[in-house]
Amino acid sequence: MLSELYQRCSQSVWLDDLSRELLDSGRLDDLIGMGLRGLTSNPAIFRNAIIGGAYDDYFADTRNRTEDRLFALMASEVGRACQKFAKTYEATAGHDGYVSLEVSPKLAQDIEGTLTQARHLVSLVGQPNLMIKVPATEAGLAAIEELIYEGINVNVTLIFSVEQYVRVAGSYKRGIARRVSEGLAVDKIHSVASVFVSRIDSYIDKKVSDRQEIMGKVALANSHLCYAKFKELFPENYEGNKQRVLFASTSAKNPNFDKLIYFSNLLIPGTVNTLPSTTLDLALELDAHTLSTHVVDGAHAAKIMESLGEDTAKEMFSELLSEGLELFDKAFDELVTSIN
Repeated sequence: MLSELYQRCSQSVWLDDLSRELLDSGRLDDLIGMGLRGLTSNPAIFRNAIIGGAYDDYFADTRNRTEDRLFALMASEVGRACQKFAKTYEATAGHDGYVSLEVSPKLAQDIEGTLTQARHLVSLVGQPNLMIKVPATEAGLAAIEELIYEGINVNVTLIFSVEQYVRVAGSYKRGIARRVSEGLAVDKIHSVASVFVSRIDSYIDKKVSDRQEIMGKVALANSHLCYAKFKELFPENYEGNKQRVLFASTSAKNPNFDKLIYFSNLLIPGTVNTLPSTTLDLALELDAHTLSTHVVDGAHAAKIMESLGEDTAKEMFSELLSEGLELFDKAFDELVTSIN
């Protein structure tokens, strides 16, 4: 189904999950055989796997219960996943087949700390199809430019607003431009800009629930506007690889929404959609021949965002970024606590 979906819609589906069970059971191999084209991970995903007991043997020796050993474990598991996606990476000439590993959320406001850890994780994993995940904070934007300049693939996370997306794309393009100006190769450098989706509608559910006319529409409209900016910022003759838009946080949180609302309405060519396991399972039940490319109507999306109101939108995007950073930070703390 996933291979057919790519052929019909030119969208890459990635999985937002990683665990020893996924790697050892053959499940990931099966999904790759179906056409899964990449994988993303984060501290919350590893926290869930560790709390679930998947790595009890690894931490049986109390000397292993350190933050360094924790990152060594994550790098090892991500490295194993990279190896499973190696054929995808080679067959697509580096277009897909990536696995993401996130720097510590504690470094979200630390440029040098982010750069140091990113380089270390690249060294630990040692695979060309690794993407280092960096949040789109002020410090993150500066780190992203430098990492791209150094030739490190980056997955930029926690993007909510179009303005934030534009700044992320700017960091990527400056890193590429610096390499070009020095005669350095850019053909093997790839990046994705992870635009978060469902958390926007969750905000609407809580803060402006009386606005029924925009319920279930704002997250999609915002995503469509980010894609419209992508088309504007990365023309066909762009000198490097285009930094693709990746749609993240794609499970429907509102029980009144179709569980695949963000999947079926974001089938946009040239993008990536990373799905948690439960959402991916639902998507796999669909007949790919019934799916079609979604046509982005930027004008319609802009009207929906305008109806939300500029002040409400600014407050929403600011709160969502702060909340996202706090959630990642909390998940990391719980991850560290789980091994002690």
